This record gives sequence, C-alpha cells and structure tokens, in this order.
Amino acid sequence: MNRLGRGANALFRMLQQRGLFLGRDRGEPLSPARVAQAGAALAWVREYLMKDHPELGRSGPVCPYAQRSLAADRLIIAFHDEVDGTSYSRLRSAVLRRSRALAKRLRRRLPGDEYLSVVMLFPALPEERHGLLDRVHAEMKSSLMAREVMSSPFHPRSEKPGQHNPAFHASRAPFACIALRPMSVHDIHFVAHNETAFLTYFRRFREQYDARGITNEYGWVDAYRAALGRFGLREESS
Repeated sequence: MNRLGRGANALFRMLQQRGLFLGRDRGEPLSPARVAQAGAALAWVREYLMKDHPELGRSGPVCPYAQRSLAADRLIIAFHDEVDGTSYSRLRSAVLRRSRALAKRLRRRLPGDEYLSVVMLFPALPEERHGLLDRVHAEMKSSLMAREVMSSPFHPRSEKPGQHNPAFHASRAPFACIALRPMSVHDIHFVAHNETAFLTYFRRFREQYDARGITNEYGWVDAYRAALGRFGLREESS
C-alpha cells in the first residue's frame, strides 16, 4: 500500500471510530423466544400446509406451493412486532411493504424465485384483533393480485370456507400470519370472479392455455374459459 493509500485508510479508520460510515446491521438478532416462534411457524408449514387433510375435499396437501417453496429454500419467515392491533394502517403498511418487495424481486425472474414465499407473523397482535387480517386481505387482494402476488390470512378464528369443502376452515393456524407468494397458473379458481386479478392472470398465463398446456384436473380449464366469457375475452383457437 502506497503512502496515499495508507493516509486514506487512516482517515477512514478515524471517521469510523467517531461513528461515521458504519453502515447498518441488516440482520435481526434472534432471541431464544424468537427462534422458538420461527420453529413453530416452520413446523406448522410442514405438519399442516404440506400434508393431506381428510376434510380438504381434494387429494394432495393443503398448500401444494408450500412444499416446493421449502424444498427450494425460498420460504421466508418475517416478524412484524409493530403490528399490535392498535393501528390498522400499520398492518396495511406492513403488508404493502412486503408485497411490493416480493413483486419487485419477482420481476427479475431469477431461477427458483417462482417458489418464493413470505410468511408474515404478528406475535403482538391479540387474538380478539385477528379479524384485522381478514379485513386487510379483503381490502388489498385485488391490488396485490394485479402485481402477481397472492395473499392468504391465517389465524385461529378464521371462518374462511375451503375451496373444495366450504365446511372446512382451511385458513386456521395456531398464530396470526399472512402468507404472500407469486401468482401461479393453478390460481384460476381464486381469480376467476375478480376482473382486476383475472386480467393480470390472463396476460401472465394465456399462452399456456392457448398451447393446451394446462390440464382440467381440478376444473382449471373450465374455470378459465368461464372467466373469459365473464369478462368478454376470447380464447385463441388451436
């Protein structure tokens, strides 16, 4: 190192010792309690979302996407202690920040990111305020789906009916959370009656339907064609 370089290094060291140019710690230190919370969330993903359920009304795991996300090491658990139920706008802000960050990353189309998902945990949200998760989902789902982001609220009091068995409350969890993930071609049943969401879905996946690359195993093609007619769109002939 020459004299100029040594001088610059000494100056920079002095400035850092005085508290300048230190950067930011981006990682969150994990207490034993926080590690336990993350472990409980991961156990729920493995033991519930990734497993079959006799009341689901179809074969396969509760959430087929969860298994692929975990296998690809693309499942992220994020804690939001600032959401304690006293401010609805704070909850909305947290969901928007996470969904926009997810959408921004998805636009890069990096290999494996098609399985990226975020489980937002709200450990400070009291059980009597868990309904706020359903409220923010209902309010924001169209705008999120327009960004190709799907959202699902889970909590112990969820009354959301199952898609294939309305008597089954598939969105119940032992804690409060919202799961975010990319829109998938198999999400047709979730977007078929929402014009904003379906237009995004149509632009994203129409080529697969036009190429007859989607099966009708769970009524996917039927739902897609019904949505085309519902919103005045046309399927390309083969």
